[in-house]
Amino acid sequence: MVQQSINPEDFFILVVDDVALNLKVLRAILEPIGYEVSFATGGKQALARIASAKPDIILLDLMMPEMDGLEVCQVIKNDSALAEIPIIFLSASQEKEHLLQAFEMGAVDYVTKPFNKLELLARINTHLTLKHYQDCLQKQTEQERLRNKIIYSIRRSLNLDYILKTAVSEICYFLKVDKVTIFKLTDSYQGKILAESTSTICQIAVAENTYDLSWMEQSFHFLASSRIHVIDNINDSSLSPLHLDFLIAGNVKAELIVPIYQQDYLWGTLIAHHCQNSHTWSTDEIKLLSEIAAELEVAIQQSQLYQKLDTAYQELQYLAHTDSLTQLANRRQFDQYITQEWWRLKREQKYLSLIMCDIDYFKPYNDCYGHPSGDVCLQKVAKILSEGIKRPADLVARYGGEEFAVILPDTNLEGAINVAQQIQQAITSFKIPHIQSPIEQYITLSMGVTSVIPNDNITSDDLITAADKALYTAKSNGRNQYFHSVL
Repeated sequence: MVQQSINPEDFFILVVDDVALNLKVLRAILEPIGYEVSFATGGKQALARIASAKPDIILLDLMMPEMDGLEVCQVIKNDSALAEIPIIFLSASQEKEHLLQAFEMGAVDYVTKPFNKLELLARINTHLTLKHYQDCLQKQTEQERLRNKIIYSIRRSLNLDYILKTAVSEICYFLKVDKVTIFKLTDSYQGKILAESTSTICQIAVAENTYDLSWMEQSFHFLASSRIHVIDNINDSSLSPLHLDFLIAGNVKAELIVPIYQQDYLWGTLIAHHCQNSHTWSTDEIKLLSEIAAELEVAIQQSQLYQKLDTAYQELQYLAHTDSLTQLANRRQFDQYITQEWWRLKREQKYLSLIMCDIDYFKPYNDCYGHPSGDVCLQKVAKILSEGIKRPADLVARYGGEEFAVILPDTNLEGAINVAQQIQQAITSFKIPHIQSPIEQYITLSMGVTSVIPNDNITSDDLITAADKALYTAKSNGRNQYFHSVL
C-alpha cells in the first residue's frame, strides 16, 4: 500500500453512488483506514449533505438517475465556497467517454468499477495531500497578507488607534473568532479596551469600557518565558475563580492571550475568544498572534516616541511664536498671521482691521516703579487685551516694547472702533496706578485703528503703516484715546 502522508482521521469523505453494493464496498475500504465517511444515494441528497457538512473530498458516481454526477459537479464548482473540494469520479469502464467532460468541469481524477483498493486509497491520499498542502499554502499566504497589512498600517501611520483597530478587525476576520480585544493594563490591573472586534454572541456589560483584570496578576507570572496563554476549553483549565468568572460573563468557551510588552513591563494584552464552542488553538494561530503582538509592540513604541516628539515640537512652536513675558503672540506670529489673513480676506473680499496700542508714558512708569514692576504692568495690560478679544480668529500680539497689536479678521472699521472702545474702558476700569503720568493717575492706552478690504493696490505692510500713523495721531493729540484712518 502507498504510505499515507496524511492522517486519515483528520479528513471527511462524502461518497455518492446510487448502488447500495458500491457504497458497502467503499465503506469497507475507507472506514478501517480511519476516514470519516458519509454516504448519499443521489445527487440531491449529496448536495444536502454538502450544505450541512463540507467534506474534504467527494467520491462521485458519474451515472445516476434523476441527477447525474456531472450535474452535481456543476453545482459544486459554481459555488465559490465549495469549488475547491476535490471530486474523484466513480466510473464504469463503458462510461469513459464522459470523463473528458467531467475533467472540463473540474474533476481531479477518476477510478473505475469494480474498485481496486490500493489504487483507490492511493488516489484519495494523493488528492487529499495536495488539497492539504494547498490549504496550508493558502493559509500561510493569508497569514502573510494579514501580517503584512498590519505591518503596513504600522509603517504608514503613527495613529495608534487606527493601527490597533486594523489589527483586531483583520485578526477576527482571518481566524474566524468571535472576539479580538486589545486591553491596556494599569498598575492596579484594570484593563481598558483600546480596540475590539466582536460578534454579538461575545458580550460583557461593563461601565465605561473598563474591566477588572486582576486575575492577570497571577495568570501572567509565567509569561516572561512563554509569552502566551492558551485555553482550549475553559472547563478543562485550572483557571483562577476571577479569571473563570470573567470568561463566563462574556460567554467565552476558548481563549488565546498574548501579552504585549513595553521594555520589561506588561503594557497590555491581545486576546482572541471563541464564544460558541471550545476550540483547539493551532500552532499557526498562536504563531500569528505572537507575531502581530510583536509588531504592535513596535507600533506602541513608535506612537509613544511620536507623542513625545510632537509634544516637544508643539512646545518649540509655542516658544517660537509666543512672547515669553506676556504669553501673547510675538512679533513673528503677528507677521505670519497678518500675512495669512491678508491673502485669505483678499480672496473672500472681506474686511481686515488692525488696532495698534501703546502704553502712555511707559518710560516714566519704569523709571518710577522699576523694571520688574514694568514687566508686571505689561503682563496686566496683555491680560486685559486678551480677555477683551472674544473671537477665536482675532489675535492679540506684543508688537514690541510697550506696544501691542490686535488683528481683527472679517471686521470693518465700525467693528474695530467698537473693540478699541471696549479695550479703553477695560484699561480704565482696571486702574493700574501711574503717578508719573501727566494725563491720568492710572495706566492709559493710545490706539490707532484702521480697516480695509485687501486688494492688489496695497499690501499688509500698508495696513500696518496706516495703523501706526493713526496711533501717532492719537498720541500727538494728547494720548489716552484712539484715532482711526482709512486706506
